[in-house]
Amino acid sequence: MDVKILRYNVFEKNTLCGFCTVAVDGLTIKDCTHHKKADQEWIGFPSKSYDSDGQTKWYSLVQFEDKADHWKFQEAAKEALARYFDQQKEEQSQETPF
Repeated sequence: MDVKILRYNVFEKNTLCGFCTVAVDGLTIKDCTHHKKADQEWIGFPSKSYDSDGQTKWYSLVQFEDKADHWKFQEAAKEALARYFDQQKEEQSQETPF
């Protein structure tokens, strides 16, 4: 599975670290979420909120039919995110200091 992070915007709230645009095998998905909690990290697909007994809940607008594909995507997306952050650090270190 070919996964690339095309854009990332930091937005920290609870487990949410930021929003990203993800390309998966040529399909671009905007407004994915990046979460971290303790030693866990995951990418969420765009979602929509709904009210259930006075509580706000969320459901994903995109999903894999096969759970195995879901977990392959998660691993590939986390690797792509690490590459993206490494690339951003590299680009910042090469900027002119003035």
